[in-house]
Formats: sequence, structure tokens, C-alpha cells
Amino acid sequence: VSSARDFCADTCFFDLPAATAAAMTNPMDLIKTKGQMQARDPSTGTGQRPSVILGTVLREEGVRGLWKGTVPGATRASILTASQLVTYSEVKAHVLCYLDDGFLAHLCTSMVTGFVATTTTNPVDVIKTRVYAARKAANGEAGILTQVGGIVKNEGLGGFLKGWTASYLRLGPQTAITFLVYEQVRKVVGLDAL
Repeated sequence: VSSARDFCADTCFFDLPAATAAAMTNPMDLIKTKGQMQARDPSTGTGQRPSVILGTVLREEGVRGLWKGTVPGATRASILTASQLVTYSEVKAHVLCYLDDGFLAHLCTSMVTGFVATTTTNPVDVIKTRVYAARKAANGEAGILTQVGGIVKNEGLGGFLKGWTASYLRLGPQTAITFLVYEQVRKVVGLDAL
């Protein structure tokens, strides 16, 4: 099991790039999320094109509107990265007490890692989606604290886990595949397992 110093170094080493990438790509995530939330036009069977959504955001909120939700997006990326890397490393150390270092150990470890990653990121996903979807209220506020307060008030703490199953059905297998491939590539190129 790794030391506290290794844990902090690993977390910082991977979180900064993850948060930076999320911040830089926030406009695309915002446009994608807004497009997913729209109803289909009955005459065409499609939603608005991304270029139309982009134009609407720029017209209604300006360039700054493209970075609405950056804080929860970057936070989510950091939490996801840290929870995956740290959980995989720690769980694998325990799994190896019972299984040989092979496919089954990697699969079990990565499925637990996907569970932890989904559980830790889902609340931030819910907040991020609400921030993206929010229109400014009369007082001009549509931010993170407004969304958190609304979730707690209207849905209780369980509201932060809304969509958890769908998230796990995506992130669980994605995490498993990622770490299974990662372990095999490391083995092929002659590196020690993670």
C-alpha cells in the first residue's frame, strides 16, 4: 500500500492535467450537454445543430458563457482521475492477497475502481449538468451554490446520485477496459504492472 507522500504526488501529478483538459474543452462539453437536453424538432426529428447552440450561448451569455460550469467540470475530471488511479492501486494491492496478478485480478480491481469513480463523480456530474442547463435567475445567479441548494432543498442528498446507474453502466466498463488494456500494454512493453 502506497505512502501518503506517494498518494499526494500521484494525485497532484494526474489531477492538474485532468483539470486543465476539462477547463480547455468546457465549451464543447457545454454545447454537447445543451444539445442532449433539447427536445427533438418533430418536423426534422433532430435537435439544434451545435453551431446554433454555440450562437445562442454567445448571443445570450457572451464568450464567458462558454465557460459556464468550468469549475464543476474541472473538479469532476480531477475527482475521476484521482479516484481511478488511487482506487486501482490500493484495491489491487488487496486483491493480490487472494488472486494471482493476472486478468481476473485486473478485472475485479477495475470493476471496483469503476464503482468508486462513479460514486465520487456523480454528485459533481449532477451539479455540472444543472449549471449548464440553468438560465440566469432574476437576480442574475445560476451558479454552483444555487444549484447545490436547489438539489438539497428539492430532492434531498439522494438528488446528487441521480443517474448513478446510467453513469456506472458507462464508466464501469470504460474503467475496466482502460485498466485491462493498460496492464496488458505494460506487460507487452516490459514494464512492471501498476
